[in-house]
Amino acid sequence: MMNSRKWYTPGQVVRRLGRADWVFADGGDVVGVCCELGVSEQRYYPVAESVWWSQG
Repeated sequence: MMNSRKWYTPGQVVRRLGRADWVFADGGDVVGVCCELGVSEQRYYPVAESVWWSQG
């Protein structure tokens, strides 16, 4: 059975979160960021929260 889940490399995650920063800077919201990145809100929050916590 094939795993249909798409895995991203660390570099891809960093680029996507960088893109999210740009969307937020342009006045976007979480829904807009998720739409731009092609991810669900349920998936965005855990990833973003782990990045925020790691930055201290």
